[in-house]
Amino acid sequence: MKAPLFLYAYETDDLARLRRYILDASLLDELKRVENVMGERSVEKLALRGTPMRLLPPEYQACLDAFARAYRTPERLEAEKRVLWEQTTHEQKRKGIPNSTVYQRLGLNPGNVNAYLKDGAVEKLSLENARILLEFVMDY
Repeated sequence: MKAPLFLYAYETDDLARLRRYILDASLLDELKRVENVMGERSVEKLALRGTPMRLLPPEYQACLDAFARAYRTPERLEAEKRVLWEQTTHEQKRKGIPNSTVYQRLGLNPGNVNAYLKDGAVEKLSLENARILLEFVMDY
């Protein structure tokens, strides 16, 4: 837990408070080394730049990587849904399946399904529902 705690204290400008609670000299030394490596840069910017911080212990890099993954989740989900949309609409057109058949048989919101299928509005459906639509169209 020390890496996330150290990084949180660093990011929230609460290092002085954290130092007051640390009794172990080796932990204080580590905190000072991490602070020196980080410089004045924000944790968010370091995490999102995509270049590993080789001077940090591995557990700190793991925290930065986890933050970057979580931060980019919406982009990744949108990209996955875009691929599913392309596959779904291709099969739907090939098989001549009307949108109404899709949302009626699956019991999904007609407006959201139409926006997804017609306009590619991937934000209108969850990843799970996008997968269900593709599976339905493939099995139709």
